[in-house]
Amino acid sequence: MVKRISIFLLPFLLTIIYSTVQTKVTPQVDSNLRPVALSETGGSVTIALNSDIVSLDPAYAHDFSTMQVVCQVTEGLLKFDKYGRLVSNLASHWEMKNPTTYVYTIRRDVRFQDGSPMTVADVLFSLQRILDAKGGSYLSWMYRNVERIEQEGDWSIRVILKKPDALWKYTLATTGGHIISKSHFMRQEKDFGGSEKGVLGTGPFAFKKWEPGAQIVLGKNPYYWDTTGGPYLQEVIFQVVADEYTRLSGLRSGQISMSFGLPMTYLPLVKKLPSITIQSTPGYMSHFIAFNLNRKPFDEIWVRKAISLAFDYAAFQREIIGDYGILSKRIPLTETMLVENEAVWKPFLEQMDGNETNLNLAREYLSKSSVPAGFRTTILTDNQDVNIDAALLLKAAVKPLGILVEIEKVTGKELTLRTFSKERSYNMVVTQWSADFPDPLGNLYPIFHSSQTSEGGVNYANYVNPIMDELIEGALENTDEARRAEQMMSAYRIIAEELPWLVLSHPKQTMVTRTDLLGYELSPLWYWQAFTKEIVIRGQSNDPF
Repeated sequence: MVKRISIFLLPFLLTIIYSTVQTKVTPQVDSNLRPVALSETGGSVTIALNSDIVSLDPAYAHDFSTMQVVCQVTEGLLKFDKYGRLVSNLASHWEMKNPTTYVYTIRRDVRFQDGSPMTVADVLFSLQRILDAKGGSYLSWMYRNVERIEQEGDWSIRVILKKPDALWKYTLATTGGHIISKSHFMRQEKDFGGSEKGVLGTGPFAFKKWEPGAQIVLGKNPYYWDTTGGPYLQEVIFQVVADEYTRLSGLRSGQISMSFGLPMTYLPLVKKLPSITIQSTPGYMSHFIAFNLNRKPFDEIWVRKAISLAFDYAAFQREIIGDYGILSKRIPLTETMLVENEAVWKPFLEQMDGNETNLNLAREYLSKSSVPAGFRTTILTDNQDVNIDAALLLKAAVKPLGILVEIEKVTGKELTLRTFSKERSYNMVVTQWSADFPDPLGNLYPIFHSSQTSEGGVNYANYVNPIMDELIEGALENTDEARRAEQMMSAYRIIAEELPWLVLSHPKQTMVTRTDLLGYELSPLWYWQAFTKEIVIRGQSNDPF
């Protein structure tokens, strides 16, 4: 059995944690906050990031570290509520006039964090900037079917699509629809989103400073437009804490107030701390190993099937996931994503085959490949224990096949840059992906359509299949939900058969906080939310409890 890094730490962790525990506390989070005057001060919280951010520019916010910071500073015309439903935000309302025309009415009372008013010109500039593929935005794929964006009346914009697009309605609730100050961009274009000048948005917190590799500091926005509740805090600090044990120690000592996605191995231990509470919820996330199909021998289906059959999924569930994840059905689709048409999708998901471990069959499949005796290769991972553990488990599982795996460990930021680059300089990579939208197509187009093998795309496997492209494009354009479902199900069946990914599990979304932090209820789409707006520290002058 493979020895995992996090397991080596367990005796030491248990000694430290149990020596401090006297009683087990399981506090409840109450999100029913009364409106609080913006002038009230509310202290500071420190949130741990497992890697540095890529940029403060929302055009490049498409990884978990960068998104959670940027979404506190800039906002979209729409937003997702805690159930994944679209609600108004910087747009007071919106309407689909027909399948290719959307009209958004812009709020007139919004100011940027320097006090200047947000105008329709800012909105047009922000969206058209993402639309321009030459800009290299990581979110430009969401605009693939946009023909033009134009002003309609004094306070409205109109988006004209080239053809119907089932995912467009969600775009303006992501960083792909966030609004920035046009004048600030023009003044700071050379370093826009960088550590010196940051970004000027409308969100509840404003950029103060970014020390690359160390921390990002945000301050309360005194001009925030939504006074129905929060922001309550005076300051938010995002601290880069790459080492997961250091993050755990910081939570225990109180130096860290909050962290998303603490390693699953540590969570049962964290539960014992009297000063900590854990929220968890099923999400849209898939934990996976992607094969780079542009690299030999991973272009061979027999090699991919052999590795899939060799992997010990039971050990992965037992030793790594525990109660904080769900074994997958060989496809990146979770029940939580089935917000619409659940009656059709749930039986499909139940009928899909689960992952199987069969070493003898794995040997048989590898014998049909060009490398029957095995080969040497590498797998790319970041510093997260769960990814390192998965890589170690894979390494041990395929060694009996003669496949010798070397693990290449990089920072989370480097992994993001390498997986989003056109070159994709790796043979295999282990990481997580969470759908941007509450729609099964959210786990198809961005990661399996051939157009996403380009620079800035997230087709981790460099997977190209004309039939897959046709099914995805059909599901994008189809307005008949039953027909859309058929096309997407066919696409998912192809993924289960061709195995560009090994989908290992669906981790639950987890949030660990000090017990004195109240107000925010964890949502599956937390990474698109201005969650700091709702947080209040018990005992501060703004404590409504």
